[in-house]
Amino acid sequence: MRILAAAIVFLSIISTTAWADPKQDWKDCPKFAEPKRAITACSRIIKRRKESRQNRAVAYGHRCLAHTLEGQYDRAITDCTMAIKINPRLARVYIHRGTAYRGKNEDNRAIVDYNTAIMLDPKLAYAYLNRAHYYWQNDIFDQANADYTKAIELNPKYSLVYALAYQKRGKDRLANDDVDGAIADFKRALELNPKLKESQEGLKRLIATSGAARGSPSKNLTLSLAEYLTKAGKRAKLISPGKLAIDGQRMACGRRPTVIDPNFESWSGAYPGYIILNTKKIADLPSAVKYYVYAQACGYQFVGREVLAADCFAAKRGRRYGWLKPQGVDAICEFLGKMPGDKEYPPGSQRCEQVRRCFDEAAPRGKK
Repeated sequence: MRILAAAIVFLSIISTTAWADPKQDWKDCPKFAEPKRAITACSRIIKRRKESRQNRAVAYGHRCLAHTLEGQYDRAITDCTMAIKINPRLARVYIHRGTAYRGKNEDNRAIVDYNTAIMLDPKLAYAYLNRAHYYWQNDIFDQANADYTKAIELNPKYSLVYALAYQKRGKDRLANDDVDGAIADFKRALELNPKLKESQEGLKRLIATSGAARGSPSKNLTLSLAEYLTKAGKRAKLISPGKLAIDGQRMACGRRPTVIDPNFESWSGAYPGYIILNTKKIADLPSAVKYYVYAQACGYQFVGREVLAADCFAAKRGRRYGWLKPQGVDAICEFLGKMPGDKEYPPGSQRCEQVRRCFDEAAPRGKK
């Protein structure tokens, strides 16, 4: 009985391979939207004795990419290497193997494969596209731009991919307070694809807010940094970007410097391209409130004149960078609670609610 059972299992395996529709396998093998299905079909093709060596090479190449899409990089590299061994001129297979190498963070091997693919087929747009991704993600932007341009020249549909790369970099730059860089990237993304909504909205918001005066109710918020320093005289002290420390806590607003002015009319202010901080006026405030006062002024540089939006910016930044804790939120609410509000500023109770909500919505830096 054991022998019979084994024979039945063996015959079932043979029959599955032999009776599978070869035409259907060739349809399924390159179905990369369904990697598992592709792997099964490609495996049957590879095992089928009637298939030519060249067909097996193609199937190995397809299965390589399917394994990569499944995150099985070692298996992918093995399959691509087998395909290349059978037919060293399969340019696309080098691209697939390069992508698998990148999945393993072996970029030095990946770039060799991308270069080989382009050498084998200089008109293969897909090869330039993948090498452009490699250059872009490694901050080699001149070569990335050249490869994206070549890929689009060979296949215009890749212009969307190029545009999305600029849009993503624009968002990354904005997250790191590089407003000028973000504006430039959003503009370039829209040149390549005018329909990108995130770039449209980001550019509109940044152009509306960058360079405009925000902050305290000063009578003249249009002074340049040089003009302000001249007017303030010796009382003012200029702090370079990233060099400001408040109660031992390093504070920054991107590339914007801070002017320390003990005679400034409010706790802080946001002028075109710089922040003003009245260290004398904030001296007796709790540390968390001092940080908030600075970050809220910084927020005006990014979100515009909307007070509640700047409050939210400060609360989220504080939690993300670790200088704002729940007890600090309580201190900020106590500080805001004394403010009745006016035409420009909402009541302190409303602003407190905004700070609490945005703090709860935010996540510490490095976490989702």
